[in-house]
Amino acid sequence: MPQLNYHRLALQTAYAKQWNISKIDVLLCPANASVASAHRESKYWGYSSVFNILDYSALTFPVSVVKESDTWENFPRNVETCMSKEDELYRSFYGNRGEGPRKYKDAPVALQLVGRRFAEEKLLGILERIMDDLKEDEGARSML
Repeated sequence: MPQLNYHRLALQTAYAKQWNISKIDVLLCPANASVASAHRESKYWGYSSVFNILDYSALTFPVSVVKESDTWENFPRNVETCMSKEDELYRSFYGNRGEGPRKYKDAPVALQLVGRRFAEEKLLGILERIMDDLKEDEGARSML
């Protein structure tokens, strides 16, 4: 167990040094490789698990939803060929040729906001500003 603690501390130190060098206050990043997963379908936690081991504060928030127009045909790539085993796994959930958009219609598309340890208040304040900006942007788009 002490070896695991040593490695965790080394990882935390390396991340803290990089954040200091890069002058990062918070990180805005994907919450998942896809939209919200259906129950028992989430198989990959790489987008958030690193922040657990770092003991960083993080929160996830919705920015959009899946629309019926979000089909594979609207995103040109060969849907018959999977790029990796992970791609094959996600394709099995979302289906080929448009099944996914119907299955996941109105599912939230989310981002996550990450900050350092003990930075929960800062994250909540920044999230409030982001959500206000998203509301303003939504209002401007509805006037078009």
